[in-house]
Amino acid sequence: MSPVAVGPDTVVSLKIELALEAALEGKHPGESIKVQLEPEQAFGEYDANHPLAGMALRFFCTITAVRQATKEELSRREAFYRCDP
Repeated sequence: MSPVAVGPDTVVSLKIELALEAALEGKHPGESIKVQLEPEQAFGEYDANHPLAGMALRFFCTITAVRQATKEELSRREAFYRCDP
């Protein structure tokens, strides 16, 4: 199966965000990670509304920068990361 391009405006599920956040925790610039999510960890097996439903997702990321969250981000409990294609 061919990779699917993920652009900066791609919307992902909360489950995927939480999995990526956990994998990125404690990492430093220059480190690389590989995260594989099975269908039930991502969009589910039978979500007919999403083209990636039923597929395992693999993320290959290299950390380029790390910064402290702002007070506003912490109050909203937001995590920010960018995956460049």
